[in-house]
Amino acid sequence: MLFKIWYNNKGWPASVGLLNVFNNALLRAINHPLPQIQVELDNDTVEDVITVELITVICIIFALAFIPASFLVFLIDEHSTMSKHLQFISGVKDIAYWSANFLWDLINYCVSIGCFIIIFVAFNIESFGFALIPLM
Repeated sequence: MLFKIWYNNKGWPASVGLLNVFNNALLRAINHPLPQIQVELDNDTVEDVITVELITVICIIFALAFIPASFLVFLIDEHSTMSKHLQFISGVKDIAYWSANFLWDLINYCVSIGCFIIIFVAFNIESFGFALIPLM
């Protein structure tokens, strides 16, 4: 095998230093890295779990942001089409209009949150649980 190592010849120990780095890398590639001890394996798994949970929490926060935004679509649509005004002219009482509006929003909210709770239970997501309630 023939390898070429480029180095800066201004520093007198550079050539032997780079040759040492190259030999170490070559031996590590041939012999494989040393086996990890249990503490290192545990640290790797803990870091992986923390990374996955962090990504999960960020995705859930973004998904939960769309729920209140979806309620605004109906309000903007009612304002642009003047359907609220049309219903009031037709004789719908204020209490009936607002209670129906509130009930529709509440049902949509409960369905959305129910889906999230089912997902949390199905995938055993511990990032959001009863242990975090005192922290809120």
